[in-house]
Amino acid sequence: MIANEEFVLSAPRASHGTLSLTRKEFEFFCELIHDHAGIDIASDKVLMVEGRLSKRLRALGLSTFAEYGQYLKGHLSSKEFEFFINTLTTNKTEFFREDFHFDYLQKILAQQAKFDTAYIWSAACSSGEEVYSLAMVCEELREVNPSFDYKILGTDIDTEHIQMSEHGIYDRAHIANLPPLYQQKYFELSGQKGCGRIRVGAQLRGHVKFRKHNLIDYQDKIPVTFNVIFVRNVLFYFNKETTAKIVHKLVGRLEPGGLLFVSLTETLQGAEDILTCVEASIYQKKV
Repeated sequence: MIANEEFVLSAPRASHGTLSLTRKEFEFFCELIHDHAGIDIASDKVLMVEGRLSKRLRALGLSTFAEYGQYLKGHLSSKEFEFFINTLTTNKTEFFREDFHFDYLQKILAQQAKFDTAYIWSAACSSGEEVYSLAMVCEELREVNPSFDYKILGTDIDTEHIQMSEHGIYDRAHIANLPPLYQQKYFELSGQKGCGRIRVGAQLRGHVKFRKHNLIDYQDKIPVTFNVIFVRNVLFYFNKETTAKIVHKLVGRLEPGGLLFVSLTETLQGAEDILTCVEASIYQKKV
């Protein structure tokens, strides 16, 4: 937890017109985001934090990182605190990232026609590409089996990315690697002709919802249990203890036999009592 001692203001240390972040200031911001989002920032990321937070100082007209720290301490429920979390949250994604997962999911859902509705949760959805990739998988299944239905929840702690996800608007280049048929079926022009922007079609957007959610909110109020949960490329931001708590929370939101997908570079340890590994990076809740 952040110490109760005052976060002492220090004089700005300019280097070629750019403020430098002291080690004490860096550790303060690392503790702050860990306490409120569970994220661990590596000790060698000083320059990254400095560069990102410098933009917030300029936006607020502040002269030092210490002033910004004092401001955040007094405004933990403010819009600026959301900006702070957003600024230090790394979001990198693409459509059908780690496509093995989507192929596997399509196969499993096709075999489980017993679902009246499949409920899927993308628990760190970033700017929405994962959610809409899942929706495309489900739409393909609906063409074969019209009785199949689905609902997808996308959540993230980054409020700016949640807004992007809800709009479903991307640069045309962002879908260049999708099959041409998917581009034609699931996307439409957005805005003025020739602007280079496209929007996810209404048939997908009608099956998805987005909301802000903090993975370390262990008492979340999501009133649904899911058949499938994706929590990929995010667990490595947390320490082992926090990761274990998050995994147990997510498994508690899975139906018996439901599937939990993590990144292909991640493995879950210490959850053998509640999960069975069915494929690399894919786990099933024990019945």
